[in-house]
Amino acid sequence: MRTHVLLAMAVMPSGEALRDSPIAVNLNGKRYDRIYGYMPAQYTHQNFYALLLRLEREGLIARTEIGGERIVRITPNGVSHLKTHGGLVGLAAKPWDEKWRIVVYSIDEKDRYIRVKIRSILERFGLRRFHESLYVSPHPVDALVREALANLGLLDRVHLFSASMKEFEDAQRFALLTWGLEALQKGYEGLLRRMPIVLGQQVRERRQSGLRRIKFDFISLVERDPMLPLSLLPTNWPFRRVYEALEKV
Repeated sequence: MRTHVLLAMAVMPSGEALRDSPIAVNLNGKRYDRIYGYMPAQYTHQNFYALLLRLEREGLIARTEIGGERIVRITPNGVSHLKTHGGLVGLAAKPWDEKWRIVVYSIDEKDRYIRVKIRSILERFGLRRFHESLYVSPHPVDALVREALANLGLLDRVHLFSASMKEFEDAQRFALLTWGLEALQKGYEGLLRRMPIVLGQQVRERRQSGLRRIKFDFISLVERDPMLPLSLLPTNWPFRRVYEALEKV
């Protein structure tokens, strides 16, 4: 849930989403429900606020006051946490250098627990399995992966290297198949179809409830989104359209 909350602060249109500056979220009174529309149904305001306090103690968010309003911001440490623990290394990333980061390993069956640890680390940093023991990413995760593996004494069990984009005849199709982008695209487009139906609800409570569900589903999709460079995404990738639609409500 902590990753979900931090991610919501980073990408929801309550602030300057997808930019490097901190994202502000308002905590005042009745606006609480509207702004935290992504809060799961099983979370009460009390335990949700307790989660915010834990995140604040860890330095992942910070509170301040602007114009008499209490504001919570995701901090640079919070964004770093998303990248290193949420697998969202592409969040607010620099333009792609057109290089693939590739990790290969060969672990005996008797050392299966080591293989599981390695896979866990690679997936944490957003690498995707292309073959049984081959993981790839377009993001510059080399140093992060090396450090994480070294900390567990596993660096000597893998091979890390880079390959230029030209090594892949159709990099966009490679990304489409490797990351299963079609399902993600359909999810975003489904939100776009739901938006006018929800906004057309005459009963305010139903409209607000529908919008909360859409916001929550949006964040859930973003959690699965590998945040690939634009040049690797299908034409008319719908993320930005969903974001802009939510920005208007």
